[in-house]
This record gives sequence, C-alpha cells and structure tokens, in this order.
Amino acid sequence: MLRLVLVVVLILHAACSNSDTFYSSDRQEPVVKLDGMTLVHACGKKVKLGTDEKDALPAVKPSMTAEFTYDFYLGTREVTYEEYGHAMGISFDKSLLKKPVANVTFYDAVLYANALSKKSGLDTVYSYTGTVFDAGGNCVSLLGFSTRFEVDAFRLPTEAEWMLVAQEHWNLVCSDTVSSPCDFTGSVKEWVNDWYGGYKDTTYENYAGISGGGPLNTRIVKGGSFKDDASGVHVYDRTDVYPVTADLKMDYIGFRIAYGAVPHPILTDYRGFVVQNDAEVTITSEEFRAKFGTTNGKLVFRNEASGNLMYVNFAGGDPVVQEIVDSLEVYHPAISPDGRYVAYSTLPEGVSGLSRIVVRRLEATSRVQKKYMAVSGAIPRWRVLENGDTVIVFVDYSGNNKDEAAFNAAATWQVRFTNVSFRTLTKVTDGAYHGGISEDWKLAVTGARALRAKRADEGETLAETDGDEFWYGGEQACNVSLSQDGSKRTLFLDFGGKTGRKFAGQEYGTHEMLLVADSLGKLVQGIPAPEPYSFDNTEWIKRDDMAIATLVDRNGVHRKIVLVDLKDSSVTELAEGSDITYPDLWMGTAIPDKGKGLLSPDSAGVYMFAGGSMEMSLYRYKLELLWRYRDSADVVVLGSSRSLSAVDPLSMKDFYAVNLSQTPNSMALTRDFFERYVLGNVKNLRYLVVSLDIDFWWTNSTDDNFFYERYRLYPGFVYDENHNYWKDDRNARILEYTEAALGSEDADKILFRRGLFATEGNGWSDKPSLLHDSTWNSDNPDLFNENLKILEHVVEVAAENGIEVVGVIFPQNPAYAQTGSYGRYGLRRSEAPELIAQIASLETKYANFHLVDENRMGSHDYEASMSANDDHLTSVGGHVLSLRLDSLLVGLKSK
Repeated sequence: MLRLVLVVVLILHAACSNSDTFYSSDRQEPVVKLDGMTLVHACGKKVKLGTDEKDALPAVKPSMTAEFTYDFYLGTREVTYEEYGHAMGISFDKSLLKKPVANVTFYDAVLYANALSKKSGLDTVYSYTGTVFDAGGNCVSLLGFSTRFEVDAFRLPTEAEWMLVAQEHWNLVCSDTVSSPCDFTGSVKEWVNDWYGGYKDTTYENYAGISGGGPLNTRIVKGGSFKDDASGVHVYDRTDVYPVTADLKMDYIGFRIAYGAVPHPILTDYRGFVVQNDAEVTITSEEFRAKFGTTNGKLVFRNEASGNLMYVNFAGGDPVVQEIVDSLEVYHPAISPDGRYVAYSTLPEGVSGLSRIVVRRLEATSRVQKKYMAVSGAIPRWRVLENGDTVIVFVDYSGNNKDEAAFNAAATWQVRFTNVSFRTLTKVTDGAYHGGISEDWKLAVTGARALRAKRADEGETLAETDGDEFWYGGEQACNVSLSQDGSKRTLFLDFGGKTGRKFAGQEYGTHEMLLVADSLGKLVQGIPAPEPYSFDNTEWIKRDDMAIATLVDRNGVHRKIVLVDLKDSSVTELAEGSDITYPDLWMGTAIPDKGKGLLSPDSAGVYMFAGGSMEMSLYRYKLELLWRYRDSADVVVLGSSRSLSAVDPLSMKDFYAVNLSQTPNSMALTRDFFERYVLGNVKNLRYLVVSLDIDFWWTNSTDDNFFYERYRLYPGFVYDENHNYWKDDRNARILEYTEAALGSEDADKILFRRGLFATEGNGWSDKPSLLHDSTWNSDNPDLFNENLKILEHVVEVAAENGIEVVGVIFPQNPAYAQTGSYGRYGLRRSEAPELIAQIASLETKYANFHLVDENRMGSHDYEASMSANDDHLTSVGGHVLSLRLDSLLVGLKSK
C-alpha cells in the first residue's frame, strides 16, 4: 500500500546544465514521503516521442523530442485495487487487492490523484466544478476540468515522463498480475495525463501535451496489457484499437501515479504547435452560454506579436486560444455566416498599398484555401444575398478617405464565394466604403479619418448615386461599422471631438467613447470605455444590439477583447493578451428567449458534457442532423464506424440520405436508435441502411448499447424520452436547443457531408490485426443468434412502416483470407459462410430486406488505396460503395 507521511524538507534549487532557468531539479525528497515511488533524475535529459518508422501509424509520426529541466517521482508499478480502494473508500474482493486496478476511467484516476494529495494536506493538481458518475460508480465527466501543472502534488505522468522511464526499463513481460518494478508492458495499459494530439518534428522543453481535447476529446494510454501479444507492443504506442476517451473503462486499462510540479510547461494544439500563452480566454463556455444563449460561438483576432490569426471555439466546453500560422499578415478577420470560413485582408484600415483578400477554413489544422489576387482588396465583410449566394464585400483602397483623389478613384466590390472558390466579381459603387453596406444596399459608410456616407434614393442604386456626405461634422472618426439588423445604425470611434463631447455631456479622450449614429448620421447613443481603457477595433456582430471591441491600456497596448451590449451598455470580457487586435465574433443559433412552447434549456439538446467522449460528440451532432433533416430525409444510415466512415449521403445523388452511424455500436443499439429516434420522426423515411458487422456479433443486447443504461447520464436523452422523442410535438424547437448546446471542436468533421466521418489511413496491411478470439461463435452460438433476432425485429418493424432495409457487410482486409479469422474481430472463416447464409435467408422471409455483401469473404474489388485500415474505407472507397448503394436503391424504387 502507498504510505503517505508528511515531512518537512528543504528544497534545493539548482540549474540543469542545458538551461539558464533555475528549477527545483535536485530535489532529494518530495514534500511528502511515498513508498513505491522513485525519483526520476530527468533534468537535462531528452526523450523521443513517437517514431519515424515507415510502417508505423500516422498517429505516432513524426517523432518529437521532449527535453526536461526538472526531476519528478513515478510509481514503480501500477496502482493496485488495494491502494485505489483505500484512497477512494471502496471495498474490493480480497483476490483482487494486489492486482493493478482496472476498469477505471481517466477521471477515476484523476480523482485518485487528488485524493492522495488531500490525504497528504496538499493542494490538488486537478480542479473541476462538478462530477458525473455512471451507474457503476465510475466518473465519466469532470465539469470545468483543468490541470494545474504548477502544483507540487500527485498526478498522472505526462506522456513524455512515461516515455523517459519506459525507454530505460522497457521489457516484454505481459502478465495478469503485478510483475517487476517499472514493467511497462505488463498487466494493464496505463492512463497518462495528456490529451491525444499530433506530434511536430521539433524539440519542446517540459512538454506537457496538448491544451485541450483536440478532435473528439481523446486521451492517451501507454504500454501493453495481458491481452496484448508482446511482440506487437511498441514503446511509442499511444492508443488502443479505437480512439480512447476519458470516460472509457476496460479490464486492461489502469494507471500509475506521478508526483511533482512541471515548471513552465509547454502545451501545444493538436497539430503540435505551441499554444500561445500571451493570450487566454477569460470567459467559460457556461458563462458564454448564459450570456448569449449558445455555446456555438467562434472568436478570431490578430496576434500583434506574430501577425497570425488567433482562434477560439467555445463549443467544446474548454475554450483555449489557438494560433493559425500563415505566411501572410492578418487584419480585419471576418467569420463567414455559416461559421466555417474566415476572410481577412493583409493590410488594415487607414493604410494604403497592395492588400489581398484571403479566405480559409476556420479550423486549426487547415491550410489557406484560396487567395484572391486578381485585384487588391481590403477589409472583407460577408453577406448572404436574397438568392442565397454568399458574397464578400471589400474595397480596393483602405487609406485616408479625406484624400479625395484617392478615395474617388477607389471602388467597393463584391465577389461570390462558393465551393471554396471566388466567382463573379462585381463593382458595387465608386468610393471605398469599407464600413459596410446596409441590408437593402441603400446606405454605405466608411471611416479612416472622416465619417463618410453614401445614400441611394428610392428607385436608384448606390452605383447610380452621385457623391456622398460627411457626417459627424466632418470631424475625425474611424473604426466604422454599419449594422446588419435593418436599423442602419453606424458604430464608430472618434478622437474626443467637439460633437461627441457635446452629445455625451462630458469630456473624454481618443477612442474613449463608443458612438452610434442613426441612418441619417444623427448621434443616438454613446458608451464610455471602462476605466482605465479606451476602445479600438469596434465592430457590430450579428446579434441584436451587440458589438465587439478591444480595450487599449494607457500604454497603447491592446489588452482585452470585449463584447459591448448596447441595450444596457454592459461590457463582457472574452479574452486577454499581451497585444490582441481586430476581433470578430460569430455565434450560431441561440436558445429562444421568448415565445410560447419553450423547452428547458438545462435539458433540451444537452447530449454531452464538457470534455465528452468521442461517443457523446458523435451523438450530439448525429441528433442535430436528425432534427435538421427529419422532414427531408428518405434514407437513414445506422451502424458502426464502418458505415460512419464509408456511406456518403452526398454520393447518393438520387436520394436525400443522412448518416446517423455511431461508434461504439451494436445491433441492439441500432434497434433502439431506430425505434426511439428515427421511426416516427423521419416522416419520409423509405430506406434504412444498416451495417452488419458480424465479426463482432459476440456482443449481447446490453454490450455497447448506449440506450441500455448510459443514456440516463445525459439530460437531453432523458428529456427526449419523457417527450416521446418529439414525435407528438413536431413543432417543438428542439433543433435550436441542440445547436446551441455544448458541442465539440470537431463539429465540422462530424457534420461533414450529412454525417459522413471521413477516415484516412495506410490501406490494407500485410498482416491484418486480430482483436478477438475467432472461436467465440463456436463457444457460444447463442450470441450470433441473438443479434440475428434483433436484425429480424428491425426488419419486421420496418416492414410494418413501409420501409426497405438494406443490410451491408462492409469490406475488410483481403489478407484475412490467409488467416483462420473472418475479420478483425474473429469468427472462424469456416463458419462465416453459413452464418451469412442465415442472414441472407431473411430476404426470402421478408420482401423488404436486402443483403449487400461487399466483403465477399475477402474476394472484393476494394483496393488498398480505398482503405484506411483493416476494416474501414477511406472517403474514396466510401464513394464507390455509396454509388453502389444508390444504384441498388434506385432499382428498389423502380419496383
């Protein structure tokens, strides 16, 4: 048992030989004395994370170097049931006590570390605002979760720390009991502290992982377990068969404990780029939702130090600032109406010269999508025309607008943006009106020295209007922005001018008053900047009476990004940094705040928690797709990750399909999802496509079935159940609540192509992986029969509702033909044909069932280039399969 004894020690400070900074690297004893832990002399050492081996998975490439300037303590073995139970107040069977604890989530391990710290009178490394436990007592979510690396206490080791020790003590002993100290391929895989993310070919000092959940909030497990073939375990491995999420619990995953602070930790985004610590978010997702009625918000701004675009996504529950590195300077970033793209110019307002308009995907991993270089352009603003076209309005001159010759020689333009390309350039009017154009195209404003406006009379356009007028008495003005709410109000800043002081009834300095003029230029509102700041970079956002701005300190440094509510003149801080400018805020659908028939905002659409698992992220967005398309879809796809990554609704041109596949999955889950959510909601449903993953039909009706029990942890599912899944109340605005609820950073990928989750990889391997005993059906044939009965039940219910069911067996690695296994999860190859024949017999029994065997015992025509791994297709292979499904459904329709 780990024995904790408080001791008072003198911490000696010394410098690592490779560092100019002093840390507590020569510590002889920790603040608490702990049996079963050893001091790791890491200071000055380096370790390689990942590998450059050619055949390794992309997830572990390229190799990255982590360098240490500190020492730490690490458990010589995994935490046992006895130790875990003692700290957590849980009793276990005596036969388990000396074995490594397993079936614990990442959050369970975190709570254990905190418990050790509390028992020792220490501060805790991990903080949170709430806990969520499942029916078995495992913690599946910690709300408001964060890691405080500066705290000297118990925690999980970082991946870098684990790797440093493992590379020195790596062995190939796999057992089901506690083996020798530092056995890293022993009884259980081990949780480490890091979120899962990409490596970068570089060296980082005191690397502590990535800053947030990355794609789908995945975590890292290291080492091997008693279930692994030792020869297939590598020290650089960092995941399991499928992505590992913090709420996962398995009988082969445990953990060991570490102790000690990580000085000045380096955190990266999930591409491997350092997260800038010169800017941070100052509002939580919960506070954001309370203020704006949604967590579906995105913030962009410029980092003055680097000139790069900074990006915050509030949807994931743990908003952090990410830097999108580009070779071009970023000014006036503007997020597209759908929140998927950002446009910016390479020169700011008030500066003349060659500027370019750039549009790129708004995600940390994307590259620049398109540069518009045919004409110079600056200060882009997005618009959606009445015909549905998305356009960007911009000017070809952004300099001093009191220079009449230059201003009159300039023009305001619009260019259509579609399919990630610029199309159809059109001149809007002479003059550079970069402050915006009203919704009815009758008013244009600008300000880069003076506040100028151009108004079109009834029956004429701005292009036909001669001349313009100076508002605000011709006094100096800038940061002009025209509202898009129909009021034609103009937002601007001045230089403490006479007109503004008279209107406000007080003296103020440059940019210290946010001014608003009506459609004729008359001042109607003034909002003072909070002391001791002034405003800059003011812009309307697409929310009633709200604007975004930066706050500038007395030294002229842009310190904060704030939201100004013109209804009550309140100022809400969003971000803070060393010099951050040119913000824009986009928000999606908000929870309705008035009207009849409102739902509970604490329950409706709340399908996941902050830091939720991949499973819950998928459910969150699959249900958004369901609510969005339930009146238009005629094809619904249900099933596992195989159909999730392979059935492309947009490739099925003759139908309106939506892919609601989910992982983990089972036939029982497919049945329950179909009966609870799809049936009766998708009113035009004619075809149900179901994945038949017969190699893991060793699951029963409760295994991997979210709707058996786990759904009760999430308010949205219980709320849906209590309202008959909205089948009786189709006017309920459940879609709006779902869109506004907490989501995932990776939302675009989940919503991609109406539910396709595209997967890329290395193709079929020469030696396919075998992840389950192939004799499972021989040992217990009732399992296959139970799944077959579930499928038959789905077919029967579908027949009663006039729905055709297409069961698809997806292609797997042809090399399985050289093994004794049918596929990745077993079945004896000798047994598979008979079992497939039993499924096929349903075609005779039910006229609405159709079997599509795309695997054909491995004799299929899906090439290696079409596969991501041994049992999943890439988008290329998925396109081929989806075209075949489309052709089949066309044939069924013609009958």
